[in-house]
Amino acid sequence: MIIFDLDGTLWNTEKTCLKAAQEIVKKNDELQDITIDMVRKGMGLSEIENARNYMSYLDDDKALYYLRLI
Repeated sequence: MIIFDLDGTLWNTEKTCLKAAQEIVKKNDELQDITIDMVRKGMGLSEIENARNYMSYLDDDKALYYLRLI
């Protein structure tokens, strides 16, 4: 059995999610830093809510594109 737990319910994944997000930010000049507080706030949110949480300065389509890279 494989269990995916990206919202931190079973295992604290905050640092892993942050690291992945920061790698994408480094590769894309258009993106601004993502903080651990943003990751914590995003736990349990929908995809579009997280895109807006991390990249509120981008339109929804672009924010979703970058979020899906993470």
